[in-house]
Parts: sequence; structure tokens; C-alpha cells
Amino acid sequence: MSRTIYLLVFNQRPFKAHWCLWIPGEDNPNVGKRIHVEGSVSEGFRTTITHNYDISRTSRRYQLIALGQVSSRHIVDPNASLGQYDRAENDTPTDKVESVASAIPAPGPSLVSASSSQRHGRIQLNDCQTWLTQVISALVNEGILNDEAINIIQSAPEH
Repeated sequence: MSRTIYLLVFNQRPFKAHWCLWIPGEDNPNVGKRIHVEGSVSEGFRTTITHNYDISRTSRRYQLIALGQVSSRHIVDPNASLGQYDRAENDTPTDKVESVASAIPAPGPSLVSASSSQRHGRIQLNDCQTWLTQVISALVNEGILNDEAINIIQSAPEH
């Protein structure tokens, strides 16, 4: 049996969109797990895995983009009786998808202050989009997702 994994895009125009990995639960497609990094380019990010996340309760504008089918052996649904909780990146992952995502380091600070003595040149800002692109590549490399997921994430809305 297979499950669909989605790119969850919270649109925030004129700012960059926030990207998350969304895996709906088998029993209720509105409740599942959200895997993402949160933080800022100036302070850095941390990986967050939220189980029992109820997407129907968000007031933020979002869109779901199917990334592909994954064998259900790679996904464990959390115990719904536990309620919603966050796990820090150093907690033990509950399934293969979480293990792969947790193995990708969250981006550190990548925005340099104008008053900094560091060399100023073209800066590569690493954020949730950078991180999730790396997670999708790792899932493809592990054979969990089909390589079409890379094409999908490369054409995903950035704003």
C-alpha cells in the first residue's frame, strides 16, 4: 500500500513562501504530520516534526502539491490519543521519512549584518525551501520517493 506525500506551501506574498512536508494520516486526511524547519536566515533554523497537525484548523493561506507516492512501510502514523506535540531534531524519529528529514541539518544563519566585518559578496540565503529541497533529494536517493519529486519541488511556488 502507498501513501501520498505533499509539499505544503504557506503563501506569504510579498515574502517567500514557507515550505513544509505534509503527510496526511490514513484515518483522517486533515490530520497528519508536518515536517519543516522554523526560524530565520539571520538566526538560523531548527527542525520541527509536528504529529497530529490538523491542517483544517490553520487560518493561513496554503496549497498542497503532491510530491509522490511512498510505501506505507516508510510512514508511521502517530498515536492520535497523544494529541499534538512538537519534537526537536534530537528526538528519535518514528519512521524512515522522519529519519531521512532529521538527518539533513537545519540551515544555520546565512544573513550577514551590514555592519559585520565578514566579507560581503553574493550571499546564498539558506531557508526552509533550501532545506526541504535537500530533504526531497535525500528521499529520492534513498529510493523512498520517485525522482519526479525533484522536478516538482524545483517548480514549486517560491512566494
